[in-house]
Amino acid sequence: MTHAQLVEAAVHWLRSKYRCGIVLSEQACCSGEVPDVIGWKGRCRSVVVECKISRADFLADQKKPWRNQPAALGCERFYLTPKDLIDPKELPANWGLLECSARQVAIRVKPNSRSQRTPEGLLNEMNLLLASLRRV
Repeated sequence: MTHAQLVEAAVHWLRSKYRCGIVLSEQACCSGEVPDVIGWKGRCRSVVVECKISRADFLADQKKPWRNQPAALGCERFYLTPKDLIDPKELPANWGLLECSARQVAIRVKPNSRSQRTPEGLLNEMNLLLASLRRV
């Protein structure tokens, strides 16, 4: 399974199963963060999905500066990996885990239901949305 296939599966899952009305993939944010997929549902509730095809990629992702900063995107945050790539005990606090098998995405671990997004993260999401609108 390729990274592009996981991104495509995440976009489909956010739109059809998780009911996000707006979904963007691989759009840069002013903070430097480039979420693989981000969607919004309901009252501006954002959902970030980071797609990882290898353990090395997953471990390297946790060292990115925005992973532990208040400017990070996403009320909810998930990793999407091929089935059984990572152990749920390895997840950062409050992150969920999605697994893809035969192009089907399933929730293995639900993220913390409390919003993880800060006011600064919301501003970064607005910047990302406005930049995407400018491209249209």
